[in-house]
Amino acid sequence: MTQAGSGNIIVAGLTNGTAYTFTVTATNVIGNSSASAASNSVTPASVPNAPTIGAATPGDTEATIAFTAPANNGGSTITKYEAISSPDGKTGIVNGSGSGSITVTGLTNGKTYTFTVRAFNGVGWGGVSAKSDPVTLLIPPPSVISKTGRVWMKNDLTGGNGGFYTWDQARTACPTGFHLPNKEEWVAELNKFSPKNASGANTALGLKKNGYRYSNGSISSEGVYGYYWSSPASSSTGAYYLSFGSSNAHVGSNGKSVGCSVRCIKD
Repeated sequence: MTQAGSGNIIVAGLTNGTAYTFTVTATNVIGNSSASAASNSVTPASVPNAPTIGAATPGDTEATIAFTAPANNGGSTITKYEAISSPDGKTGIVNGSGSGSITVTGLTNGKTYTFTVRAFNGVGWGGVSAKSDPVTLLIPPPSVISKTGRVWMKNDLTGGNGGFYTWDQARTACPTGFHLPNKEEWVAELNKFSPKNASGANTALGLKKNGYRYSNGSISSEGVYGYYWSSPASSSTGAYYLSFGSSNAHVGSNGKSVGCSVRCIKD
């Protein structure tokens, strides 16, 4: 550089990852000075290149993404990798410098995702990889119970309004492969209850005394009675349901706008 006073000199064309020291000379009309003492050792570096994306393997609300480390780490050791989902921007991180895999959690079953991966070194985050092939997270089959010869979902549905469904909601709420039990299926089941009351309903299927929800949102009979919808309508405004308390269990009829629990039976 050309100047009379103190300053900085940029030396280009160095190799990232190689250690260097530097000396400086001054030049005037007489000639060049002797070289200064050597500087401290420094190693130039940049962010790493992008990893090579591998296969994405779907799981239950998660996916595992394979990647290959970049050939060029920018002259600084890679210390971690990050995988990013699209959509939703969910991330997973794994520490290390070499190739491997990253698990991204918090994903939504039934949704389709692609993923990219990037590497981090002492300079910062490098660029992202190409996108993975799209993968769809499958909805896992529900747990089932079968103590009386029929196969039921092990748990009540938890959607609706706090686990309570109007009859119109309940008719289509069961997952594929299951359906809302009809009147005859509930009658056949309660005939196996021993005893025929809330205790027998709980022993057979784990049914609960959830009570029911009025259309205004208030809950009645919680801890006293259980009410579970059945598929047939009993009238234009009513539908059948299973009801049980401490002393009895029966199939009756209720208004369709009332919120009851839902337990699905296998097709």
